Amino acid sequence: MAVPSSVISLAEPVAIQSPSESVLRIGTLQVVDTLNPFIGINDASYMFYSMVYDGLQSIGNDLGPVPDLATSWWIVPETDPELVASGELFGSVWEYNLTTHANWSDGTPFTADDVVFTINLQCSVGNYSTMWTYQPYTYFMSYAEKVSDHQVRIHFFDRLSGEPKPVAFGNSLTMPIVPKHKLESMTAAEIGFNWSGTFTTNPPIVGTGPFIPTMSLRQDWLRDGNMTLIRNPDYHGLLDYGTSIHFDKLVLRYYLDPIALRNDLVNGELDTAQLSPETYLALKDDISTGNISSVETYDGLKCTNYWTDIGFSMNVAGPNPARLDPFVRWAMAMATDKATIVDNYYLGLAEAGSTLISPVNSFWHLQLSADEQFEFNLTAAATILELSGYVDVNANGIRECTNESLAYLEGWVPENTPLTFEFIVSQERSGELSIAQFLKSLYALIGIDLQIYVVDEATLATIVYSYNYDMVLWYWSSDPDPNYILFAESKVAWNCWSDNMYTDPYYEENYTNSVSALDKAERKTFVDNCQLINYVDSPYIVLAYPYQTYAWRTDTFSGWGDWAANPGRSLDAEWGANPLLFDLMPIDDQPPVTSIDVLGTSGEGGWYISPVTVYLNATDDISGVNHTYYKLGSGSWQEYTAPFSMSSNGNQTLEYYSVDVSGNEEQHWTTYIHIDTRVPEVVSMSVISEGNGTAHWNYTLKDNSSGIFRSQYSLDNGTSWVTVNDLTNVTTGSWPELGTHTIMIRVWDNAGNYAEDSMTFTLSENETIIFGLTLLGVIAILAAVVVVLLLVAFMLMRKKAVPPAGGETEPPAP
Repeated sequence: MAVPSSVISLAEPVAIQSPSESVLRIGTLQVVDTLNPFIGINDASYMFYSMVYDGLQSIGNDLGPVPDLATSWWIVPETDPELVASGELFGSVWEYNLTTHANWSDGTPFTADDVVFTINLQCSVGNYSTMWTYQPYTYFMSYAEKVSDHQVRIHFFDRLSGEPKPVAFGNSLTMPIVPKHKLESMTAAEIGFNWSGTFTTNPPIVGTGPFIPTMSLRQDWLRDGNMTLIRNPDYHGLLDYGTSIHFDKLVLRYYLDPIALRNDLVNGELDTAQLSPETYLALKDDISTGNISSVETYDGLKCTNYWTDIGFSMNVAGPNPARLDPFVRWAMAMATDKATIVDNYYLGLAEAGSTLISPVNSFWHLQLSADEQFEFNLTAAATILELSGYVDVNANGIRECTNESLAYLEGWVPENTPLTFEFIVSQERSGELSIAQFLKSLYALIGIDLQIYVVDEATLATIVYSYNYDMVLWYWSSDPDPNYILFAESKVAWNCWSDNMYTDPYYEENYTNSVSALDKAERKTFVDNCQLINYVDSPYIVLAYPYQTYAWRTDTFSGWGDWAANPGRSLDAEWGANPLLFDLMPIDDQPPVTSIDVLGTSGEGGWYISPVTVYLNATDDISGVNHTYYKLGSGSWQEYTAPFSMSSNGNQTLEYYSVDVSGNEEQHWTTYIHIDTRVPEVVSMSVISEGNGTAHWNYTLKDNSSGIFRSQYSLDNGTSWVTVNDLTNVTTGSWPELGTHTIMIRVWDNAGNYAEDSMTFTLSENETIIFGLTLLGVIAILAAVVVVLLLVAFMLMRKKAVPPAGGETEPPAP
């Protein structure tokens, strides 16, 4: 609890500890490719975007949608007046309640205007092709409209027909929402192609996410790929969902050398890292043998549905269109030894691939039966080619197309065209060249020749999206909602998301139905059909579902959780508000820090001249304060729950300390509270005349709290005051003139309290007089004198009245 600083006085200097800054350091072998969230391609980029931007929804521990900027949502009922008037179908209009607690990191309030701007920027007819990044969703968006400052509706439609279309994924819109006030002056082309992703303002990236970038982020990223993010103190999650970040900074550190990354993790320079398979397995061995401690590992399916594949261009173009014959692709699928690839080239850190959706997403993944899968069988593969009209005519080990082959009959290739295919591999992804060479050796056994070309990733992407290739060794990752990857394999994604130009009427029918099926069980049927059709057609041979290979230190952060049971906790989760980041707690081996504020009226010398109120303020930036205790003097310990008062006079001892949630107990602090609310006393005053011009007066002082500091006296209301250093029994003075006089006394105690008194007396010659301090004292002395005089008179009278012994009367003396 805070008190006004103008009335705070510290009783004693208190040692205040300054908690160290907590930083989560993440090591990665993949650099963020761009800071612009509408251009980025790789997983590292989307992990970064999720830290600084929010979507309408995010993804939870189980890969299901959870609220983010949208706190709730629903399908607008058909009875809604707007739908009645427009005739829009049930499920084609979704409404979202937005948080009222979010601000952009430059302080501007977040409103429905930002959502409307972001959606319409990407889905409007003129912008759709330019703003390609989130097309799996925006393809079906007609427009967004503002209902109120914190309520918005999104209308969905079929982009080809323009008719309203129900969509099932309105509860999983994880695309980042961007600030209208920063981008509205730019065109879609400028945003989608030329914007750097930053501004010249502070902060350079304006988002609503749990982190804010440092001012130097862009320069740091350009220099070495590293980034530093600061916890957003204004993050809306605390008020909306009770979630907050428990550390101060997050550092993304990019490594070219996987061994250097591994060593930094082991040496405590990193808190977590995703390792290469080789370094990961070596680390696991070192942990199992006890050579490395305080490090845990996890390997399991990537939450991003990541898989690697042999992709075929389904375009009637490229070096050798014989690949368009499904029998050729089936033969290659049967000649692909996925088990050996997993064991030897993924080092066992993968599962054999099958369908478009990874088993990590257990609900949507289609688990094929044994009868539905292509079994590895070289003999059967060769037989399929032979029966399909592909024969090694010239006995050189490579089959050619005959006049019986589908490739010839469809006019895709001339007769005698050899089954030789160009196979493109990325030079950036280590190990894939070895996989390509292994596949070349396998396919040679069935009469198919591969010509391997290694190119950089940018060149590979250019080739692939021109659809002018034969085969490519590439990969996909996707959102948890199945619409993402199914869209990429549909005809509506040609010339944008589709990398193979695949289509099939049965696939398209089932995909269309999967988009609109609002019942989840019904939707799964369509999603499964799409996976099965695509698997059988084999535009992809899904090789493997590679594992994520993470390690983290157990002595710096806790709260990593169970990633196998909760795949949405992985650092790979790239959909905003990652639940892991809110649960990570710096390991707390530091005690809390308690400071003391004392409110009261200050006197002199550290004394208070009024009762005081004591405030104990405990902080713990790691696990948080659990309890604060205090004790007064020899009393018992009490838990501090609210400010308390102290009013007893004197020197009082106050002890206090706090305990944090992790059980760390602070050292016991002791301070002294000095209170003196009483004025000093003049106990007695007296004047003693000894005759012949000699006399003195004295006064006695008392203060039972802070003690007497000084006193002064003055005679006859004079302006000259004499300071006396004897603070309790003062004897001084000289004989004044005869007559009536007044002595003035004033006294201060050590706390600054002040009192004064006076006495009036009369002096005459040759008499000794004692005067008391008060009227009662004077009266008492006079009464004593009267009593003495009366007793003397009484005795004299008694003596005269009693005759001498014998009864005789003596004559008076002469």
